[in-house]
Amino acid sequence: YAIKPHIKERYLLVYETGDAEQLLIKARIIADQKGLKLVQIRSSLKKDKNTDVLIRNAGPAEFLGLFIHADFIVTNSYHGTCFAINFNKQFLSFKFDKNPVRARELLKLTGLEERLISTGDSIEIAQKDICFNKANKIIEMQREKSLKYLYSALDTPAQT
Repeated sequence: YAIKPHIKERYLLVYETGDAEQLLIKARIIADQKGLKLVQIRSSLKKDKNTDVLIRNAGPAEFLGLFIHADFIVTNSYHGTCFAINFNKQFLSFKFDKNPVRARELLKLTGLEERLISTGDSIEIAQKDICFNKANKIIEMQREKSLKYLYSALDTPAQT
C-alpha cells in the first residue's frame, strides 16, 4: 500500500506529536552527522528552520512510504516507534508525554530500550546501528501468540 516518496536524497524522517523543538534540534544534528536531508511529517503549515522538507498531512500510503524509505527515524510517537521497529529502521524515540509507558514497554520487550531517550540526553547512541534479529524474533513470537489467542477467542481453527 505504501508509495515511494518523491524525495530523491537519503533522509532522516521526523514524526513528532506536540511541541518538539528540542527533538528537531537533535534530529538536525543527527541528519548532518549522517549526511541526510531532514524530512518532517506534520499537519502544521509552518516549516521549522531545522527541516529541509516538510510533508503536510500525508495520506496513509505516503505516510507508510516515508517510513519505509527513511534511512533514520526520529520520533516521540508510540506509533512512529512501532513503524521504525517493524520496518527495521535505525531510530531514536524521544520520551513523550502521551502514555510514555507504551513505548518504554515496547522497547523493553524488543531489547531496544537504549533507543528511548530524553531531549536532554546524549544522542551518541544514534551512531550505533541496531541489529534487529532479536527484536524481529520477539515480534514474530508475539504475533503468533496474539493470533492464537484471537483464533481461540473466536473459536476458529488457527490458520497456518
